[in-house]
Amino acid sequence: MRALAVLILVSAGLSACAEIVVPVSQSVNLGKVVSGNLHSLGSDDNDAETVCKFIVPNQSSPFVRLTLGFVATTVNPASVELVFKAEMATSGSFKARGFVHDYATASDVLVIRDTGIGTAWQTFAGQAPGTPAEYVGPGGVMQCELEVRQTGPSSSAAPCTKFEVVELGLTVGGLADSAWPKFHHDSRNTGLGVGQGATGALKWKFKTGDVADSSPAIGADGTVYVGSDDDYVYALDGATGGEKWAFKTGYLVESSPAIGADGTVYIGSEDYYVYALNGATGDVKWKFRIGDGVRSSPAVAADGTVYVGSTNGYVYALDGATGAMKWEFHTGFYIDSSPAIGTDGTVYIGSTDYCVYALDGATGSEKWSFLTGWYVISSPAVGADGTVYVGSYDGNVYALDGATGAMKWKFQTSQWVVSSPAIGVDGTVYVGSNDQYLYALDGATGAMKWKFYTGSYRGDSPAVGADGTVYMGSWDDYVYALDGATGAMKWKFQTGFIVNASPAIGADGTVYIGSNDHYVYAIQ
Repeated sequence: MRALAVLILVSAGLSACAEIVVPVSQSVNLGKVVSGNLHSLGSDDNDAETVCKFIVPNQSSPFVRLTLGFVATTVNPASVELVFKAEMATSGSFKARGFVHDYATASDVLVIRDTGIGTAWQTFAGQAPGTPAEYVGPGGVMQCELEVRQTGPSSSAAPCTKFEVVELGLTVGGLADSAWPKFHHDSRNTGLGVGQGATGALKWKFKTGDVADSSPAIGADGTVYVGSDDDYVYALDGATGGEKWAFKTGYLVESSPAIGADGTVYIGSEDYYVYALNGATGDVKWKFRIGDGVRSSPAVAADGTVYVGSTNGYVYALDGATGAMKWEFHTGFYIDSSPAIGTDGTVYIGSTDYCVYALDGATGSEKWSFLTGWYVISSPAVGADGTVYVGSYDGNVYALDGATGAMKWKFQTSQWVVSSPAIGVDGTVYVGSNDQYLYALDGATGAMKWKFYTGSYRGDSPAVGADGTVYMGSWDDYVYALDGATGAMKWKFQTGFIVNASPAIGADGTVYIGSNDHYVYAIQ
C-alpha cells in the first residue's frame, strides 16, 4: 500500500492547479504552485488572496518538510505573510505554523513559530528573495493549508505587491507507515501502539534456530521482522507466520529491527555490522562495520538518519540511504540501550558508564549527561512534554527534563531496572524491575499507581495497546496482558521458556513476541 499526499490549489482570481500525487518516501518539487497579486485595499488587507491545500497521510511517525522559495516586488514597503497551518491527526488537536517574509526591512527576515503550543519565534535572518527556507514539522500531520496575505500598510500609490512561491517541496519520511515499525513502536520509544483486543489465543508460532531475544517490528504490509541468536534476520507473514525470507549475518542478532518509510529494514548484529536490508527481498542495501557488537536497536529520524549504539561505547549516526557515517559519539563504556529521539531531534541514550546522554541529532555534540548509580541498559522513553523516562541498574526509574537533564523525580524498586519504560495514553509510565514486579507510575510525580507480581525476573520492556492494555513477557515463561488502569490480569499465555523480548502490537491487536524457547509467537 502506497501512502499518498495530494495537493490542490484554491485561490481567489487564480485557476486551480492540477492534482499532484506525491509518494510519501520521496521529496518532490511541486513547482510554481502559488502566484498572484495582493491588491491595495487600505491600510491593512488581511484577506487571504491565495490558499493552497494539500493532504499528508496520517502515519505512525511521519515527517513533513515544507521548502519555500519566496519572491516579491513592492512599490511601497509592505509585509507579505505566508501562513502555514497544520491540523494534527489526533482528534481535537490543532497547531498553526506561521511564515513571515517581511519586505519592509532592508534585509529579508523569515520567522517561524508554533502558535498552537506557544513556542517562541525563531528568526532566520538574511533570507534573500527566492532563497528556499525550510520548515520541519512533527509527525501526525493530516491536513495543511498555505495562505498568502498582505499584512503591512499600502496606499493608492502602491497598487499591489506581486508575489510568487517559486518552490514548494514536500517530504514525508522517517519510519514506515505501520502499526509497529520499530522497538517500542516509535522514535520516542513510547511503546504505545494502535492495535487492541488480543484475547490470549495462539494465532501461529514460528521456529527459529535459537533464542529469539530480538523484539519484532512490523512493516507497512504486515510483514513481521525479527532477529534470532541463530544469526538470522527473518521476514514472516504476519497473518500466517510463513517465512518470506531469512538473511544470515555473521553472529547473534539481539538488536531489534527498525523499518524505514521506504520499507528498508535496519538492524544490528553481534558480527560488528549494522545492516540495511530490502524489506521485500532481504537483499543487502548496505552494511556499516562497527568496532564491536550491536545489541542496541536502531532509531530512524525524520530525515532518515539512523542512530544506534554499540558495545564499543560509541553512538553512531548513519545516513539511512547510503550507510555513510555522519558522526560518532563516545561514552565511557559499552552500550546496550537503544536511542530515543525527541521532537526537536535530540537523541537520548543510556550507557553502562552509568550515564544517560542527550546528544544533538545533527552534530552528535553532547547537550547534557545525567549520572545514575549504576549501568543504564534501559532504553529511554520520551513523554509528550519532553520528559525522559529511563531505568538503571541502581534500582531506580528516573524522570529527567529533556532540555536540561535535571531530575524531576525518581522511583526506587528493590532490584535492577533493565526494562525500558512504556508510556500510556494518559502519561502513566509502565516499567519492569528484576524484583519481579511491573510498576505503573504517575508520569508527572513518580507516585506508584499499582504493581503486578509476575513470579520471576523482568528483563523485557512492556508495550501498551490503544485500549490501555499492557503486554509484557517474563522469565516465568509467560506473556501477560494487564489492565493498564488497575493492574488486573486479563490473560496470560505460556511459552516454552523465559521471555526476554518485548512485544509488538499489530494493527488488528495481534501481539508478536519471541521467546528463549526458539519460537516467535503471534497471540490474537
